[in-house]
Amino acid sequence: MASDVPEQVFQDTNVYTRRTPGRGNATFCSKNVKAKSQLMYVAKPLIVALETAELLTHCYFCFRTSGESGLPSYSLEQARSLKTCSGCKVVRFCDQKCQRQAWSAYHRLECKLFARLHPRILPTNVRGIVRLLKQQEAGKLAEGEWVRLLALEAHLDQLRKEGGERWEDLMLMAQATKSYSGSEQSLELILRLICILTVNAFTLTSPTLDPLGLALHPSTALLNHSCDPNAFVRFQVLPASQQPGFAEPGGISIHALRDISKNEEITLSYVDNTLPLENRRGELMERYFFRCSCNLCARGSNTTRDNLHQTNSMLSDQNGSNLLASKSLRVGRDAIALLLDIESHPGMEQTRVDDLNSIMADLAGTAVWPLYRYPWPQLRHLLLLGLLSSNRYSEALSQSAILMRAVYPVMHEQQHHPIRMAQLWVLLSICLYCLEAGIQGDGSIGEASSRFRMLGLLHCVLIEFIYRVSHEGARINGAFEDSIDQAYKTIASVSSFWPEYQQKKGTVIKATALWLDNQIHDQLRKEGVSQEIIDLSSRGGATLTPS
Repeated sequence: MASDVPEQVFQDTNVYTRRTPGRGNATFCSKNVKAKSQLMYVAKPLIVALETAELLTHCYFCFRTSGESGLPSYSLEQARSLKTCSGCKVVRFCDQKCQRQAWSAYHRLECKLFARLHPRILPTNVRGIVRLLKQQEAGKLAEGEWVRLLALEAHLDQLRKEGGERWEDLMLMAQATKSYSGSEQSLELILRLICILTVNAFTLTSPTLDPLGLALHPSTALLNHSCDPNAFVRFQVLPASQQPGFAEPGGISIHALRDISKNEEITLSYVDNTLPLENRRGELMERYFFRCSCNLCARGSNTTRDNLHQTNSMLSDQNGSNLLASKSLRVGRDAIALLLDIESHPGMEQTRVDDLNSIMADLAGTAVWPLYRYPWPQLRHLLLLGLLSSNRYSEALSQSAILMRAVYPVMHEQQHHPIRMAQLWVLLSICLYCLEAGIQGDGSIGEASSRFRMLGLLHCVLIEFIYRVSHEGARINGAFEDSIDQAYKTIASVSSFWPEYQQKKGTVIKATALWLDNQIHDQLRKEGVSQEIIDLSSRGGATLTPS
């Protein structure tokens, strides 16, 4: 019935689409917009699927996790107990409300299938396409969206011609989808859908950018790539015109990373744009079948992303320079191999902490590898995850501070860049964990050590900094921003350090920044990083006051 079709909330008044030579369909700004402004919004992507590993820990409707605290406070253990679906025994929900909404929208169409296969679980891509097919056959898709989806680029011919293991996997997924869904659609059409999903889907993320699954809608899929993008993707954000309230799970929101001019093309980065030139181009060719010629790539390899730090000693001896550069590149290849190995086993970072420390020491030993050059930032991020998973919060604090203050400001220019904001939130949360541990340890704030006091003042500085950056310029109406606002109110009313911070704000900011920098430099020296590389990273460091 038509009334059973959920209304699609779609907002794109700031953009228009047209075909361009050599780039196919492209999306442009219809007016001048400021950084952080919402450019596009789609409440209900056509395909949304949680990664298989996340089904155990995340609500199948709202995507909140059983271990998610929502906002930092002095008591961070606010985990919810998810309830397993009694029908399929595969998916979990926060409560009956989430279960009813999921059941009405899609789960009633797939629950029996999941139950029949249990304890086996279909792969993420297959589950996404199965749900799509069942919704389409039940008449639950918004008008015209099925046709627009099928019009997307699938690179079917290139993938078929390339063959190999990837093509075999795509064929197996298509056959499994056809078999398990009971769809009357042809195998060729289902194969096309699988390919469309493979080359067009966004990574579904939590408000703090943890990867959760995948999401796809035809409108946002028309945004082209640039290694120097002017826009970014967020989830759990409301349309700019809507009053604060419930953010549609999986809703895709596109925002300006910087000011964008009228008739300027809106671009996203399909890959990690902090990779060196050849890595970016290689990944884009392998996954999307094009050679990038954006403004950044046109500059060649003489960029921050590509270069080792050329020290004076290297420049004084050309032969020695060549040998040292060659050794450094060998270390880099070993580091990349370890990175790819750990990334292929997500959730196991805590078992590889020693390996990560060892290879990072090798990178430090080159004395020419900048902290912000691939793969060092990615390895440090994995080390941070491993330390957090092992409850080694004091060590995690130093690693988070290095990323927040010495690495990401070089990699991502804007203070409001989502990666920088997420890392600030992580550092704030670690501060609060350390404070909680300190209170439990001696039972009295009055007897707190100097470190405890600095952490207490630092968390005040951090929450106000995050709060101000989130409120500067265009306001993003998202779950992350709501958590920031709630945390600010909570800390301002509860923290015993807040009055001192407010009374001596300028002095406290300088003191905590100096203390944090000392923690960073001590940790880098422990890792064997040369003073020259430390000084290089300090010159690009972040401030603790909004620009």
